[in-house]
Amino acid sequence: MFGSDSIFVLMLVAGLAGGLGHCSGMCGPLVILLSPRQAGMAHTLQLHLGRVLSYALVGGSLALLSSIFALQVDVFPARRLVLLTAGVILIVSGLATLGLPFLQRAWPQAALGAAPLRQASKLARKAGPFVLGLFWGLLPC
Repeated sequence: MFGSDSIFVLMLVAGLAGGLGHCSGMCGPLVILLSPRQAGMAHTLQLHLGRVLSYALVGGSLALLSSIFALQVDVFPARRLVLLTAGVILIVSGLATLGLPFLQRAWPQAALGAAPLRQASKLARKAGPFVLGLFWGLLPC
């Protein structure tokens, strides 16, 4: 492995290292919380099928949207807009985490209002592990 091949090895190692830290820190506690001891393998399987389906649907939708978007507009200005939007969301999330007074409410709740989030929570509790997994896939990392 010389030259450009070594970058793929570095990317693989960085992905595994970052993924391990992320999954053990964020996803691990969620698995413990959402998979009680008395729940069997079927519960856990439904939960993870819902999560994986949610990831696939979001990824496929974004890929379709980006391919349509790329055909319609010049890619570079659109890319700048997407990066700027992502940066603003990241900064607002970070400031909300710091607990600044003007961002005391969680920003998704402030943007959507509490009612839709409350309804989604009730639906997830009543519908079972598959729907809970679908919602899990929509949590921001």
